[in-house]
Amino acid sequence: MEEKELPIIDIRMAMSQVDDDYEFLIELLQDFLEDIAKKEFEKENYDKEIQELYAAKEKAEDTVIVLRKISKRAHAVKGSAMNLGLSRVARDATLLEAMCNSYADAPSKLDKDFSNNDAGLRTK
Repeated sequence: MEEKELPIIDIRMAMSQVDDDYEFLIELLQDFLEDIAKKEFEKENYDKEIQELYAAKEKAEDTVIVLRKISKRAHAVKGSAMNLGLSRVARDATLLEAMCNSYADAPSKLDKDFSNNDAGLRTK
């Protein structure tokens, strides 16, 4: 069975969240994008956390801390995206959150996966 592609934005759901106030929805979407662009989700911070994850992979407790931090951020993005009807963003944030939690619960699996696919996980 083929999976149906999610819309970028579920406009009906998003409009229902703001009582059909289109201008308010636009304002919320702009705020969401600005928060992602200038706060903790900047590419530099993401790259830094990935590098911290590589540096921490020798120490399981540090790895778990970094993974939980990324998971918490993904959870925040997921919630905001769901409220705004951003279906694909919510789906991807859900997957990232679940992956981080899975690895945090079993750090040895992360080490094995890093070893098997090291080049694919490194940032450029």
